Amino acid sequence: MLVRVVCAAALVLAPVAPAYAGGVMPGPSATVSAHCPEMAMVHVDSLPASAWAPVDYPAASEDALRAAAGDSHPIAGPSVHVFRTDASDGRAVSVIAEKTGGAWKLSVADSRGGKAISRKVTLRPDRAHNLDVILADACFWAEPTDLSTQPSDAACPEAIEMHLEALVPQGRRSAAQHCSPSGLTGQVAELLWNGADIE
Repeated sequence: MLVRVVCAAALVLAPVAPAYAGGVMPGPSATVSAHCPEMAMVHVDSLPASAWAPVDYPAASEDALRAAAGDSHPIAGPSVHVFRTDASDGRAVSVIAEKTGGAWKLSVADSRGGKAISRKVTLRPDRAHNLDVILADACFWAEPTDLSTQPSDAACPEAIEMHLEALVPQGRRSAAQHCSPSGLTGQVAELLWNGADIE
């Protein structure tokens, strides 16, 4: 507990520190998030306390998509999962990044027009480095777990729902974002979508 308090205080004093120096990674926190530069556009101070409450990752939906795409295998190493649905066209996409042999390998399952397909990709070294940096940043772990960047569905024409789950040595984080990717959580999702060539 003392380590967590010291870590939060360190972030308040030095909010632009790019990575966490050590100790216990802080959990979701409005106080810490308010001092994270990536959260500046979100107006953290106006979010309800429920924005940092635990959320469930839609593992059953992801498993069903992967089964339909013929791609299901046990994850053995550190992993980051991103599951995205688009209400406008019924599309669902799952990207699982698994770190093996020092590289991030992407397993992609994509459903469009009633057909599910899968493919494998290795994340480029520069993107892999960026992913590692974000996963080591205390601000990633402190960000809201359930975030909508628009006040209503009418202001969000793409109607995208994104869930992320990180299962890495630093800890476990589950988060949901509605409308558009935000903060470091959104940056992780976009790194994986871009690495997997998801439009």
